[in-house]
Amino acid sequence: MLGRFSPLVCCFLLASCTASQSNTASTESGPSSAIDLSLNDVSVLMPYIEVPELLAEAPSIDGKAPGSNESYIPKGVLAELDRRMIEDSKERNRQLDAHASDHDFFLTTASNEEFETKFFQTFGTFDLASIRFDPCANAIPMKTNGGACKPQLRIVWQILNTRDDHGKLQLAEFDANIHTIYTLSQAEWQELLKGLVALHQAAGFDYTSEPLGPHPVIKKEGVGSPFLKGLMTLVGRYARASKLTQVAALANTAPMFEGHWPMQAFEVKNGTIVDGFVPLTQYKIQRISGAQGTLGFPSPLVSITDQYLIPRDAPEKTLQERYDATRRVENPRMHDVSNTDCGSCHMTRESQRGLDFEKEMAAGGGNGAGGTVTALTGPFTEPRDLYKSQKWNLARSPEFNEDNTSLQMFSFFNSHYAVSQRTINESAEVLDMISASQKH
Repeated sequence: MLGRFSPLVCCFLLASCTASQSNTASTESGPSSAIDLSLNDVSVLMPYIEVPELLAEAPSIDGKAPGSNESYIPKGVLAELDRRMIEDSKERNRQLDAHASDHDFFLTTASNEEFETKFFQTFGTFDLASIRFDPCANAIPMKTNGGACKPQLRIVWQILNTRDDHGKLQLAEFDANIHTIYTLSQAEWQELLKGLVALHQAAGFDYTSEPLGPHPVIKKEGVGSPFLKGLMTLVGRYARASKLTQVAALANTAPMFEGHWPMQAFEVKNGTIVDGFVPLTQYKIQRISGAQGTLGFPSPLVSITDQYLIPRDAPEKTLQERYDATRRVENPRMHDVSNTDCGSCHMTRESQRGLDFEKEMAAGGGNGAGGTVTALTGPFTEPRDLYKSQKWNLARSPEFNEDNTSLQMFSFFNSHYAVSQRTINESAEVLDMISASQKH
């Protein structure tokens, strides 16, 4: 699967977060005409469900970028990802032993020696799932620290296949992904932006008002898509190991039991991992653990702290206050990777579902798992900090994944697309920043 899409690119030429310079929650101006782009141009989700044949040509993370002799990620970084995930698995087993608990299925070292040496490579090759573009990934820190914008290109990689499960396509059975993030110069960003605009203008139809989802042009054009050829050549100029500056990864390492999701993120300099901590924590790996078929709360390696933005148990907060917190995390003008831990960012949807249930239980006189829901209370009050836009379609399709045991935000889970509200909002904010920059 190395270097796939390479036949397509000779004709023409990514728990992630953006923010603007404003703290208000809504965009008040009318439709933008400053830039010919859409939500689906700055956040590109491959339409593998509608066009599964595209997956056979998809780039893999260990392949080479189009038009380059460089790989997408240094081999040493992949190896370090494996080592860190395996060490976390061993640590978790040691903790389970200390509490006389059973081992998680995929973490038992005696039953899977290969897992001991290659975690991410044991279960399959990681293929390109989505691509995102951001003109100012450090916008929130800039408000305090000043400086210049840092443009980024991001790619999400997943283990994907096209297995037929009783007539239903199963794409992502293993809940894991790797994010590779590449930092661009301002000159490189301007060239990339010109290429994106050219692709949009050549599409042949207007999809500016469509909500974020599988890319409408690639879906329409199918195998041999001119848009996809141009996009991958454009991406290949910048998505290469020498420009890689950050990596993040997560995986459900115990899918046969309640689920366990170690999450890690770190910087890369000169092809080498730079140690760092998950934001708001003093831990290199943050965990999400499952309980009764749902996601649990974020926890670091040793103990739970009160630093998380949307804690599972917060008796001093009302349900409405806790719901408001999840919507603030979805607001790219208030939160990004500099001030949000991995778990809070990836768990907003699940937290909202849990709060809905708690509210129903409280209204019905229920007292937890044993209670009975006898009344519904309707939706929560709209939070003051809810992100809004009068320019862009922020709708989230009901067809997107609603499984309560997945942390995917812009990729795939089982037979569905996974698109979070946070990703939709970020995409709208990116377009506003691009439009504003073109007016000056």
